Amino acid sequence: PRQVALAHLQFHRGQGGLAADALGVRREGRQQGEGRQQPTARLQRPPLCRMVGPMSRSLHGLKAGWCLRAACVILLPVMAQADVVILSDVPGSDKPLVSRETEQADEYFSPASTFKMIIALVAFEKGIATAQTVHLCSDNHLPTKPLKLDFQQAMYYSSNDYFVALMDKIEGKELVEMAERCGFGKAVGPMPGDKSAWRHGGNIRVTPMQEHMFLRNLAQGTLPVDRRVQADLVRVMKWPSPVEGVKAFGKTGSWERTYWFSGMAVIEGQPDRICTVTLTSFGSDRDQAISTFFQQIKRPLPEKR
Repeated sequence: PRQVALAHLQFHRGQGGLAADALGVRREGRQQGEGRQQPTARLQRPPLCRMVGPMSRSLHGLKAGWCLRAACVILLPVMAQADVVILSDVPGSDKPLVSRETEQADEYFSPASTFKMIIALVAFEKGIATAQTVHLCSDNHLPTKPLKLDFQQAMYYSSNDYFVALMDKIEGKELVEMAERCGFGKAVGPMPGDKSAWRHGGNIRVTPMQEHMFLRNLAQGTLPVDRRVQADLVRVMKWPSPVEGVKAFGKTGSWERTYWFSGMAVIEGQPDRICTVTLTSFGSDRDQAISTFFQQIKRPLPEKR
């Protein structure tokens, strides 16, 4: 049944967002020119609802400094809201540090394109692809199209065309089995009939903590998969790093208003820091998830935790 409730919307001037007790995390607005920040909108609403209708569409026109309280009808049930950052060092404690909204670390969300890590594991294990496998892709967000992409480029650009091509040789049940084997979420609802739905996780939902532990095990080579397959996955997850002396390997995800960056920092050839960023609150986007990851991979962690 449809769910009806009231939500109150408040716009605030200046910085806003996530404050973490242990990490000192703050979710910053996107940079607009030198030294300026976009005011951050903060939405207070029931955790399983989202706004619909003309009110939600008109909010983007509000200017900085305005303060609006409005009531609107909520109709569509969706997943919980969260801003979660999870950190752990390798080697180090098996108990990761979690941002203030600790209960949200165990909420289930769409894995979005981070599920492409599971598709990659299946493709490498079955031998239907290698890091050198190339497909001609025409995703709208590519810098030019069509464009021939190898596996690492397909992961970086999160090319749906590339992974849909891989799905021609992969069955959905194989992805569910791999996800379950690796502790990557759980299947909810029926398996999708359209194979292209797997590019965003299909019927799999995952918690930020599950995804973090998946990355932690991958970094240490302890997933229940051949170590060579794990090494192949890490290799194609390479990401340009703006942090001097640090190599980054990770995967973005953007789907169902959920934005991810999950990955690892590698220093002197060894995994050093695992970081999972999950953003779903109003005003979040993919760029914020990426920037938050790189802000956190060199943050000192407290010794006692």
